[in-house]
Amino acid sequence: MTLPLLNSTTVNKNTSTREPSKTEDLIPRMLAGGGVGLFADGVTNLALVIQTRRFASNAAKMSSDGWLSTAVKVITKEGLRGCYAGFPVIAAGSVMGTGAYCVGSHLTREYFGGTDTANFLSGYGGQISGSLCGWTTSSVLSEIQQAPHKLKNQKFADKKAREIALEILKNDGPVALYRGFWIQLVNFGAINGIGELLAGGLRTRLNNKEGNTKQLPISLQAAINGLSWGTAAATTTPFGVFKLRVQLSGMDSANFPDRSALQCALRVLKNEGIRGLYSGTIARVWAITPRATMFFTGMPYVYNYLRTKI
Repeated sequence: MTLPLLNSTTVNKNTSTREPSKTEDLIPRMLAGGGVGLFADGVTNLALVIQTRRFASNAAKMSSDGWLSTAVKVITKEGLRGCYAGFPVIAAGSVMGTGAYCVGSHLTREYFGGTDTANFLSGYGGQISGSLCGWTTSSVLSEIQQAPHKLKNQKFADKKAREIALEILKNDGPVALYRGFWIQLVNFGAINGIGELLAGGLRTRLNNKEGNTKQLPISLQAAINGLSWGTAAATTTPFGVFKLRVQLSGMDSANFPDRSALQCALRVLKNEGIRGLYSGTIARVWAITPRATMFFTGMPYVYNYLRTKI
């Protein structure tokens, strides 16, 4: 079963006279992924702030409003600065990380072939590439900036990402910038793997139903992507809980004492039960669904355009 969204990114023969080499093909993938990822992150940054605050508040047992009330408070009390907290470092990580994701995802699928397994593993292949190229570091720095003000260690309060990075390096060394690397791979790898798998299955079924293999309308593609990645985000919420708590442990060890995802999982189960694993699910879905919809729907079009120009 193939995944038409990213596998169908071959250029229409009417618009190109030759197929690019493998090396040439990777350049437009990198550029398209980085550009569309940057745009999607810019549009959805407020949702990422709300997700971080919901997860952080739950971990510290702070009184917390629902995701909508939290969004209203950020907009009205903190304005544009609050809505875009952590965005510069997210943007830097996105340009490198999402571009690398597209390349890693493509190469993984090419290696394993057009199967359900290939679609699923492509999410992990892309995530390994993206995290190595800066996503993990950008997550650590941006989440410190996005966390509720009550949680922030004074060393990190209202600091720029560069100042936070220097403080982390001073306290814990370079490894601390990649804190939570493995749980981040599990978290986003699961989201993207399940999302790629569900989206591929839906597209194939719809194409077979219509008796053709033509590209589906963009509105239908967006709906498929939103449903697929929204479902993936909801079902993998526990990984998001563990990732955030581990990555914030260097900022506030009192509220986030676990630097191991396994220890974090055991603590959540002991103190908060199964409900604690899924606390903040709505905020997570609200953050990931629109971002994934824009990225996975728009990237192939930008990629196809760049292939005809580069």
